[in-house]
Amino acid sequence: MLLSLFVGTLGDLNRKKMDETAMEYNKAIENVVDYYASQHSDSFAVMYQPFDLDLLTFPVDCLSNIDCFHPRYVIIMRFFFLIN
Repeated sequence: MLLSLFVGTLGDLNRKKMDETAMEYNKAIENVVDYYASQHSDSFAVMYQPFDLDLLTFPVDCLSNIDCFHPRYVIIMRFFFLIN
């Protein structure tokens, strides 16, 4: 992940790989949701809320200063109010 912070080709390639991996994870999660949705259970369900927010619209201080990925409390509260 640190390589994604590099400027230039190396950073671009790593950010592209991170984006591709995130799309693969999202597809895998959607497959799990689809599978369980087809089981028609009265006692079990799976729900998926995709992360479709543009991080560029959030202030930089909303992200962790440890790994620049995990949200700080202030952003967790924003997510809470968006979902509820």
